[in-house]
Amino acid sequence: KQHAENPIHWVEWTDQSLNTAKEKNQLIFLSIGYSSCHWCHVMEKETFADPAVAKLLNSTVVSIKVDKETRPDIDHRYMTALKLMKGEGGWPVTAFLTPDADVVFIDSYLPKEKFIQLATRLNHLWQQNPQALQANAQRLTAQVDDYLAPAKQRKVHLRESELTQAAKNIVSSLDVNTAGLKGSPKFPNEMVYLFLLDYSQHTHDRKMQAQVLSALRFMAMSPLFDAIDGGFHRYAVDGHWQEPHFEKMLYTQGLLLSLYSRAYQISPEPLFKTVAQKTISFLRDKMSDGALFFSSIDADNEGVEGGFYQFTPTEFLQVFPSDYHPLVRQVFNIKKNVPVTLTLQQPSDQLLSDFQISRKAWITIYHKAKQQLANRRVKRPTPFVDRKKITAWNAMVIKGLLDSAKAFDDQTYLQMAIDHMHQLLSANRINTRLVRYTYSGKAQQGAATLEDFSWVVVALVALYDVTDDASWLVKAESLFWEMQASFYDKTAEAFQLYQVNGQSAISQPVFDLEDNNYPSPSSMALLSARQLYQRTGHIQYKSFSGIPLNVNTINLNAPIYATLLQAQLGHTLMQERYFANGKGKLSLNKHNSIDISLESGWHINSHNPGVEALVPTRIQVDGEEIKRYPDAKRLETAFSAADINVWEGNISIPVHSKKSANVDIHLQACSQDRCLAPERLRL
Repeated sequence: KQHAENPIHWVEWTDQSLNTAKEKNQLIFLSIGYSSCHWCHVMEKETFADPAVAKLLNSTVVSIKVDKETRPDIDHRYMTALKLMKGEGGWPVTAFLTPDADVVFIDSYLPKEKFIQLATRLNHLWQQNPQALQANAQRLTAQVDDYLAPAKQRKVHLRESELTQAAKNIVSSLDVNTAGLKGSPKFPNEMVYLFLLDYSQHTHDRKMQAQVLSALRFMAMSPLFDAIDGGFHRYAVDGHWQEPHFEKMLYTQGLLLSLYSRAYQISPEPLFKTVAQKTISFLRDKMSDGALFFSSIDADNEGVEGGFYQFTPTEFLQVFPSDYHPLVRQVFNIKKNVPVTLTLQQPSDQLLSDFQISRKAWITIYHKAKQQLANRRVKRPTPFVDRKKITAWNAMVIKGLLDSAKAFDDQTYLQMAIDHMHQLLSANRINTRLVRYTYSGKAQQGAATLEDFSWVVVALVALYDVTDDASWLVKAESLFWEMQASFYDKTAEAFQLYQVNGQSAISQPVFDLEDNNYPSPSSMALLSARQLYQRTGHIQYKSFSGIPLNVNTINLNAPIYATLLQAQLGHTLMQERYFANGKGKLSLNKHNSIDISLESGWHINSHNPGVEALVPTRIQVDGEEIKRYPDAKRLETAFSAADINVWEGNISIPVHSKKSANVDIHLQACSQDRCLAPERLRL
């Protein structure tokens, strides 16, 4: 819609458009972008709005415009081609294709004069020697096909030692000084940190845990986080998080909401809670019309990237008392003629002492200044909001809300998640079939992708975990099998990313387990299968959760397989665990007790079963066994001549643990006629 006024005769990617190129024997000009993309806006204003450019394109090529968010299948294929050709990707994607949609030339942003020269030259070459261009294009297509094909590898489940090695490899790739992966640009790498948080809990690795928490503090206090309105910008262009790329994406908010909420469960720091709560407020106030959440907010404001969020040094200092200016310059690193962003960064005790300012006085002045900056900001024209309501991204936010509800024991966030899931399952469907997005209150025809299905399944499972309402698990299972029918390639034994949907699908299925600064939908599908297996015990789910990759491949590139590693770890619950194939559940509640719930007909052996062959329940807090266990019930069973001492139904066991303690449980679950293998669990 942002290109509707262009003089270029844009068409959508359809069979008809591709056939038109063949009938006219013309090249295809393909431009892929998204509404909040800064360089997409630059190219639109300086190139696509130019009548001379339009005259050239309209007479020589078929011009196709694609929104990457509504047709991620097309974007994925041609972004892969761009990365293979240039070594890196980025939007807009600027490509010239043969009528068969093979790539002749591909790049990202191009200045207008270079673009005109390129389009003119390629048209001339196509007229003079199309065979040469076709041959080169077909070679690149073969490379793309090979890259996107499923790995020819037996499916495996990683062993504990292999997960450990992968985690160590990830840690070695992190920037210990400034957070994130080494180098620039800096992305939040949410899935990397979510995996490391869970794995450090699983292994009791305090050093790994401390490194993750330090990184989260650094990001929270950097300009990446909007201290005035809340919410995170997508990434930083520099290596120190000081120069954000100011667009705000819905998926960034959802993933970081989960990350900071989960961090708070490990280390209940006010900073983590503040970041999560302000992010939720931002989502509610700026990215919603009261129903589902919008997809993004532009980086640009009146043609200036970050113009809405930044202030001149003079504007910034004006809201602080003049005697605070020397301190403010140091805290916020103010430089002459460089725009300033308010952050959550606070002065150290030593710095306050040097300026003879109390902490209480600083906090008062800081909050007054923040309010004045907010008042100035609200008078500015607001950046463009893309009001598409994308299924997967809304599911990410629902998952984040559930993590916040659990971390902060907040029923408001829980109800917010429940309400939004009901809306999502109702609004984002056509004839009971899930769609990619809604716009202006109407579900659009674009078929849902693997990303949409897998994230909704994971969010439904999370609802079941938090509410214990089995209807959510039933919905998750139903949607999983719908996903399996639409996306699982039985020959490749892998989930493909996109379904054939009548919109002119790309030439072949796409398989990709790499994250690339964004969770891999294929890996999320594996995670959903693993979670359903843990909660139901149905073995068919386990058959879908194996990975078709060589272990060495994962270890060599561990950061880009963080979601895959999370899927192998399986559990994403820090204070809850399922056992006995979903027949039992452990929870560590806020009263420092372990709550054990078992389905009817099942029990666990007590700490003293009374039969030597049975495994007693043992509970340790940071390596020390608890002193008191509850009274047991005597039970007659078919497999034991003597009555045994058991716990069944709902049991609460006080453990008197610290908030950050690790609680290890060794137990064995049995029914009336059989016992399962003993299990070791950690909370």
